[in-house]
Amino acid sequence: MRRDGSREILGLWIETTEGAKFWMKVFNDLKTRGVQDILIAVTDGLTGMEQALGAVFRATTLQTCIVHLIRNSLDYASWKDRKALAAPPLEPAPPPGYPFPAEGSHLMLTDLPNLLTLSRIAAIPLMVILSALRTPAGDMAACVVFGLAGLTDYFDGKLARSRKQQSDLGRMLDPIADKLLVAAALMVLVGLGRLSAPGLYPAIVIVLREILVSGLREYLAGVRVRLPVTNLAKWKTGFQMGAVGALLAGDTGSPLVHLGWLPVSIIGETMLWVAAALTLVTGWDYLTAGLQHAQSPPAE
Repeated sequence: MRRDGSREILGLWIETTEGAKFWMKVFNDLKTRGVQDILIAVTDGLTGMEQALGAVFRATTLQTCIVHLIRNSLDYASWKDRKALAAPPLEPAPPPGYPFPAEGSHLMLTDLPNLLTLSRIAAIPLMVILSALRTPAGDMAACVVFGLAGLTDYFDGKLARSRKQQSDLGRMLDPIADKLLVAAALMVLVGLGRLSAPGLYPAIVIVLREILVSGLREYLAGVRVRLPVTNLAKWKTGFQMGAVGALLAGDTGSPLVHLGWLPVSIIGETMLWVAAALTLVTGWDYLTAGLQHAQSPPAE
């Protein structure tokens, strides 16, 4: 498996009989081709595998395939009991007071993580209205609304994992909410003349990158491949959110929090340029990862 999540088949070896000699040939072939070590080898009790691994890759842990273990365990049950034995385990009983959904319904939209995600979308018109007031208080309030909405991006994922409420709906809504919030804020800044002429270019780069990544995610979802978020992309998001928040407050809103001595607009545009640079790097990484999957031959 590569760092970008793609997988490669190292080879196919065919022999009339298997044994330690055959597996020695396979492992020596892998070692010659650059495989330095194998962490875990999963097999179904292949003849000679353990001896060959011990000779070539001595630190490898050999494990029996879990599928074969489960299948072999059914040999100890009578035929009529095998279906019940192989059935999925029952889910644990929910705690007292758990809000059961109505029959045939799902608690996805009303889950707290999804509500936080939806709140980012709901915050957009409020942010736009506050910025359109063109008053110091309105600018600072728009900055606060944007900042609180940005914080929900951290907490919705954290809560979804801790409460085991991860869902396809949440995975779909989360990037949509992020992109709508950032794109709306950038359009407000441009429309109200809060960005200088040079500051327009990083804003264009950021919006175009979001469109590119959205298209890649949609394509890769169709071939059942996830596009993981890199650490550099998280840094990009941090600079981007900080830049947009500072620009929304601007030099008019900063005196309300006793920061009038700071060139907030210049700091915001500088951070926006940094975010745009990181955007180009991460956008290229995502593009190359997507092209690798697009150019790979379809699985038979």
